[in-house]
Amino acid sequence: MKIAIVIDSFDIINDNSLIQDFGNKLDHDELMLELRIDKDIRLLDNFEYIKEKYNLETILTLRSKNEGGEFDGDREEIISQMMKKETDYIDFEFDRDIKYMKNLGNEKITPILSKHNLKGNMLNEINNFITQSKKFHNRNDIIIKFVGKPLDTVDMLKSIDISSEVYNRKIILGIGVNGEISRVRGAKLNQEFVFGSMTEGIGILKAKELLETQQNNNLICGLIGVKLGHSQSPLLHKIFREQLDIFGFYHLLEIKNIGDLEYIMDKLKQLSFNGVNVTFPFKNKIKSNLNSVNTIKYDNLEIKHYNTDISGFKKFYEFHVEPDHSNLNKFLIFGGGGASISICKALLDLGKEVIIVNRTNINDKWPKSLISQVKYYTLDNYEVDKNVDVYINATTLGHNGENPGDFLRVPNEVKMVIDINYNNDKTELVKYCKKHSIPAYDGKLMLFHQAADAFEIWSEKKIYRKDALEEYLELK
Repeated sequence: MKIAIVIDSFDIINDNSLIQDFGNKLDHDELMLELRIDKDIRLLDNFEYIKEKYNLETILTLRSKNEGGEFDGDREEIISQMMKKETDYIDFEFDRDIKYMKNLGNEKITPILSKHNLKGNMLNEINNFITQSKKFHNRNDIIIKFVGKPLDTVDMLKSIDISSEVYNRKIILGIGVNGEISRVRGAKLNQEFVFGSMTEGIGILKAKELLETQQNNNLICGLIGVKLGHSQSPLLHKIFREQLDIFGFYHLLEIKNIGDLEYIMDKLKQLSFNGVNVTFPFKNKIKSNLNSVNTIKYDNLEIKHYNTDISGFKKFYEFHVEPDHSNLNKFLIFGGGGASISICKALLDLGKEVIIVNRTNINDKWPKSLISQVKYYTLDNYEVDKNVDVYINATTLGHNGENPGDFLRVPNEVKMVIDINYNNDKTELVKYCKKHSIPAYDGKLMLFHQAADAFEIWSEKKIYRKDALEEYLELK
């Protein structure tokens, strides 16, 4: 698979940015140039100079405004000029340029027949495109390119699956976070080539990073969940990788339908992911001998399951709480989901007394081995216990500004409050505690340690946690 470096200005050629960024890697067989003529006509005017200077394969592209480009003029004249150049590829838009493509007499130029549709349901749109483009199916002299806006990662991957059954040569790419996997794992997905930018901020990944992904020593991981825009995990794993000088990516892998969980788990294994984290609401949906799974390692042919929520909470407690608060014995956990199960197990391992309060009965949802060791109540039959030392919010209440204290009152007598939620500011529960002089932690330290544990499982290397934590708390 080749990586096309998107050149959107002749200034990049003039100021030698390519040489500065890539150096001797410009001799790499996997690199090529896409010259965006719609962005800067000088790239066409100086084509021969560019070709001689870099001696790389080239794509000439005249992207229309209707498909995310900047050209809104007479296409015929400029495309005619493009077809006279000794380029390797020309991008022809399916809705506008087929008549010009038919006049392409130079057999040395491979046409790319492209369609950009950003309506937001990629699988539906690519099915429509397959129907429209059926006369071009299975032609080796044409590369089919489709760019869409996937609803989630499954939408992206299934769009590639279905196109692979139809087209011999293809480029199927997604825009945004859910589309990153189409570029980073492009070789595994049998893409003809993918596109990378010179700079941040134009909506696609940097070409220099994509080139690194072609090496075998990188670490490709991710997080499976529903709504992941708030996640700080990519930042944490970037800190860990940079500290240990490991290149890689941490993808946010959104899926909307629980029925797609098994599909994406198998697909990530095929794509040579090192591992993934799993978050709400899927932690209890992984088939495993563990009660709740939040970390998976793909180890050759074997899939290994872990719960770093348990180990991460233990480290949070032992490193940050216990040194200054050694007299905490009785813990109340509000919530009965996967996070609550993990925290309960960690506290029992630490020899603590645990009370569970949930809005519904947990008797049928929790493992009997845990239920037998705790006291549990529904919200409507719980009377406030003033002897509780620590109140833990293990629900998702707090992500959107809610205060769990409005659902279960926090007694002023408690010695500490722990809220597993986090955001860029303090959560409402932590703000309440600060106001009433109750020591409180949000979920950042727990997140840090569970993420560090997962990273060490995947990389099989130890992190210098003190340094990494200081950097994270400064950047978050």
